[in-house]
Amino acid sequence: MAQGNCAAGELKRYVAAGVLACSHPQRRLDDSCALPYHCGMISTKFSAVGSPRLASIVLLFCLGCAFAALAAEKDKAKKDPNSPVGTWRWSFTTQSGDTIDSSIKLKKEGDRLTGTFIGRNGSEAPIENAQFKDGQLSFSVTRERDGQKFTTQYRGKMAGDTVTGQSEWEWGGEKRTRDWLAKWEPPKAKGEGISGTWKWSGSFGGRSIETTAKLKQEGEKVTGVIIGRRGETKIEHGTLKDGKLTFSYTRDFQGNSFTSKFSGKPDGDKIVGTIEFPGRDGDPQTRDWEAVRAGDEDEKEKKKTVADGTWKWTYTSSSGQNSEPSVKLKQDDDKLTGSLVWNENEVPIEEGKVTDSEISFKVVRERDGEKYTTKFAGKIDGDTLKGKVDSNWGGQDRTTDWEAKRVSK
Repeated sequence: MAQGNCAAGELKRYVAAGVLACSHPQRRLDDSCALPYHCGMISTKFSAVGSPRLASIVLLFCLGCAFAALAAEKDKAKKDPNSPVGTWRWSFTTQSGDTIDSSIKLKKEGDRLTGTFIGRNGSEAPIENAQFKDGQLSFSVTRERDGQKFTTQYRGKMAGDTVTGQSEWEWGGEKRTRDWLAKWEPPKAKGEGISGTWKWSGSFGGRSIETTAKLKQEGEKVTGVIIGRRGETKIEHGTLKDGKLTFSYTRDFQGNSFTSKFSGKPDGDKIVGTIEFPGRDGDPQTRDWEAVRAGDEDEKEKKKTVADGTWKWTYTSSSGQNSEPSVKLKQDDDKLTGSLVWNENEVPIEEGKVTDSEISFKVVRERDGEKYTTKFAGKIDGDTLKGKVDSNWGGQDRTTDWEAKRVSK
């Protein structure tokens, strides 16, 4: 520390001699300016003195600035050991081998802990009943599918940048639990704010066109490429300054060059602004522009449709007769459609749902002039489906085990 004070003192003496000057228009190199964060404001006049001693002092001082800045940036990325505030991420693998990524963003509003849950396909839901006490974190998330609400409870113990616990929810009248291991995500360092992949869509000649930009930010400088229907093109003049992003790119078409200019304001995972491009008559035209950051799911293969296919099983009646019913299923995200084939009769399924690898649906059939409902619920593991079948016939409720095999997809 003594050496640092000595270096600062030497710098002041050179300022008095007119060898060093502070380039900041409203600051002189006094005690406040001789701090690491103001090193970039100091200019030197080595040619006027040519002093090796001065060069050594300035080098030592600027090295100190660099190390201090690095330490400050590192401190920003450190987690407060007594607070859960920040972004936490986790993933789990379904029985079918799909990996589902989830995250929460927690913040303090006064004495309250609030935040947002981000699930599959980027869907968001507010967290509820968030509590943090003695290292224990708990909250709940309520979501809606097919007009029905369901709530998942999360409870875990925070240790450093990890929360370990369980999630609990209800499915088909049964409580289910899953291990929960979440990791704290350090905030992005300066210069990484818009780095990543961005997507937007537009129309041309009645056709919808999707465009991708892969951007890299280094300070105020932005580089990258635009990927569209005509291939890949480098962006030019990219800057992010005072919260405003600007860049352009030029493409050749039929011997002519066309330049499009982008201007927008980044806000989290969205950029909103305008595109300026040459019109048919050569005059510039302007169009609204909204790009969204591509999540991890956009970089991976699209989620598999775990329930798709024809499933067959053997049913033994109370009289000992065997039959082989089957169900043809088609999955569309969390919705399930299809038909049940039993004794050459085919009826559509109703209220079909999919959650991860768990499915449920019901079938209404008619026999001897009476209608009766059979409910199916099970979990898919590869090409095997295991669960329960609930039915009511003659006023009597029945529950049987159900194990089906996928025979085609």
